[in-house]
Amino acid sequence: MKLRRLLISGFLSIALMSVALIGSLGFISAKDSLQKAVILNLQMVGRSRAKHLETFLEALEGRMIDFSTDGKIMDCLHDLKHGNTGGCTADTLTDHLVDNKLPVLEGAFEVFAMDINGQVTTSTIEENIGFNVLDDPNFVFEKEKSYIGDLYFSESLQQNILTISAPVIMEGELVGVIATNIKPESIYTILIDRVGSGESGEFYLVNEDLLMISPSRFQSDEDAILKQVVDTENSRACFQDPEKHALPSGEVAEHTEEIFIFPDYRGVSVAGAHEYISTMHWCLLAEIDEIEMFAPVSKLRNQILAIAGVIIILAIVFAFYLARSVSGPIMKLRNAAIKFGEGKLDTKIKIGSKNEIGDLAKSFNKMTTKLQGYHADLEDKVKKRTAELEKERDEAEKFSDFATDRELKMVELKKRIRELEKKYKPNK
Repeated sequence: MKLRRLLISGFLSIALMSVALIGSLGFISAKDSLQKAVILNLQMVGRSRAKHLETFLEALEGRMIDFSTDGKIMDCLHDLKHGNTGGCTADTLTDHLVDNKLPVLEGAFEVFAMDINGQVTTSTIEENIGFNVLDDPNFVFEKEKSYIGDLYFSESLQQNILTISAPVIMEGELVGVIATNIKPESIYTILIDRVGSGESGEFYLVNEDLLMISPSRFQSDEDAILKQVVDTENSRACFQDPEKHALPSGEVAEHTEEIFIFPDYRGVSVAGAHEYISTMHWCLLAEIDEIEMFAPVSKLRNQILAIAGVIIILAIVFAFYLARSVSGPIMKLRNAAIKFGEGKLDTKIKIGSKNEIGDLAKSFNKMTTKLQGYHADLEDKVKKRTAELEKERDEAEKFSDFATDRELKMVELKKRIRELEKKYKPNK
């Protein structure tokens, strides 16, 4: 029994250690690979959307530059600046913007022109004509070059907008600025696409003030856009070294496997990556809840545990079978050896195993058979010798009886002779 327990415990120990080692290494490797795959996916999708967004804004900026060189716009702004009453009028320019410019601007809801002092001289929204953009504290009036403004809340329009403008220069003279207001929803559609984001992943924009400037998957727009502060490890890393992330046009950066696990703006632990949009000085953050990211790992862990359980059960069954197949014949050999030691030389072992133990049993049986022969031969020799000794003893006894009888007779004869001598001896 001790041998069987020893075999079972030894085999199970080896099996358990092997399962634990292989399972642990497989789990760790799978977890590491999954982390890298998730982060790489976030990086790739984030980069794709950042590039899409950048291309969209650059295309709009290019349109505004084209508008600034439009002959009709240049002539009208020149005439309006110099008060040429016989030239182009504000209404004429408005009709031109409504008919020919606004329709070609994707996502735009207004095209307007300003004089060099910021006064709106013409607009596709009639009620905005005459408004001075300098009265809006959030509006950036750029007269030197084309400009894509940051997302801001317009006091005059009472909504979040994005303004793109370009100076209108005619024969070296600045005659005004042409601009368009873009609905932010046109860029939000690029970000809110759920493809590649799972159940908790989100892609959103943060400006240099660490304010969220796009919709949150978990908050209303009123609570998120331009209100939610995103001061996280991900956003700080993005703005800490923006040149590291900014790429010249057309280049593709090598994706790193750096893994960010950190609390997001909700306080929820997430994995994230980031992409810096140099033209806007924005950061696109790509994040997914850590729980969801590791959900496949948890599933894999459960599968490993289930497989390990099955292997352990099979190992236990096999261990008992192995212990029985090994210890059983050994116990038979042990019992046979004890009987043999007690003098039962006819002891035999019946083991059908065709292995070393079977060979040992055969050798034992051969040994007992030979010893039985030796014992029988020895008994025959002992019997023969005993018979010879008994015969010699009988002869010796006979001789001894004869000698004794003769000796008694001699003694009696000697006694008789002495008696006769005394009787016939002459008296002196």
